[in-house]
Amino acid sequence: AFGQNNYTKELNDLGDVLDWVIEKFKTNEFIDIETINLIGHSRGGGIAILKAAEDARISKLITLASVCDFEKRTATVGDIEQWRKEGVKYVLNGRTKQQMPHYFQFYEDFVANKDRLDIKKATLTMNIPFLIIHGDADTSVSVDEGQQLHQWNPKSELKIIAQADHVFNVRHPSTSKPIPKEFQSVIDIITGFIK
Repeated sequence: AFGQNNYTKELNDLGDVLDWVIEKFKTNEFIDIETINLIGHSRGGGIAILKAAEDARISKLITLASVCDFEKRTATVGDIEQWRKEGVKYVLNGRTKQQMPHYFQFYEDFVANKDRLDIKKATLTMNIPFLIIHGDADTSVSVDEGQQLHQWNPKSELKIIAQADHVFNVRHPSTSKPIPKEFQSVIDIITGFIK
């Protein structure tokens, strides 16, 4: 299933989730479907940026350790002809050490939807409140990518968490109580931004 996924499917799935939430809770007096705050992490941060730029139902956007460019990611670069010939390539997940399959359809879908998947363009055109949070010890997605997003959208807020890695020092299963101070900072910043 992972190998059959692609960015466009993720964007469309997120749209379906938004449709479902709005339909499900439209008559619930305790849920304000007119105020939708979208949060995305890492690759999901890129997807959240794209969706926020194309869907007026989103009121505020928060990204955590977000990528700023899908075109330069390992899923869309490399020996394209070899990938086409073999039909699949494997990308190492730096944290889990798993070899993740990417079928060639991933690249074909990216090329066919390159304009829709342009995170820079989406960030430049977005005019909703936008909070960017990144750790300065992130080895998976450089803090430079968070800074780039902020540069493209100067109205955004950029918060850099000192000594925080890609997952803000949280582990699954959790091995620490209380939660790491870096992740508590993320929670506090998000809570303040949403309020």
